[in-house]
Amino acid sequence: MKHPFHNVRETSAKVYAQIRDEGLLADQSFQVFESFCINGQMTARENDLHCGVGDRKLGRSLQPTIHHLVKIGVLRECGKRQCEVTKRLVTVYEVTGNLPTAVGEEKRPDRPTLVAALRQLEDVLAFWDLHHGHGDTPNELIKMARWLRQKLT
Repeated sequence: MKHPFHNVRETSAKVYAQIRDEGLLADQSFQVFESFCINGQMTARENDLHCGVGDRKLGRSLQPTIHHLVKIGVLRECGKRQCEVTKRLVTVYEVTGNLPTAVGEEKRPDRPTLVAALRQLEDVLAFWDLHHGHGDTPNELIKMARWLRQKLT
């Protein structure tokens, strides 16, 4: 099957279609991902230009989006080379052919778990101070743990 992308593998083109059809990426993330599918290996700055992002001096860059796409597994670092835009030796990225994975969606501990952990931290700090520290453990640290626990209860 021929795909419209000149610089990606067949599996990457299939993954592209699935990501597009199922809406697996937010708009900006999909725009960056699509740019890599169309253009192949690029630096972050080269991608900025392909995506129509203005001058980096104005604080606009898609590099955080690229890092997110690396983190979720749809892009990967594939080496270093001189960037055509900056003329510096920088990281080059490419499409992996993988679907995005859920990263950073760790469940936040519930209140009782946090309270128990802080109570345990208070106990450990007090024990250390009593048996080992001879007053070396900052009293402020113990107070902070106690204050946090009280705020959560």
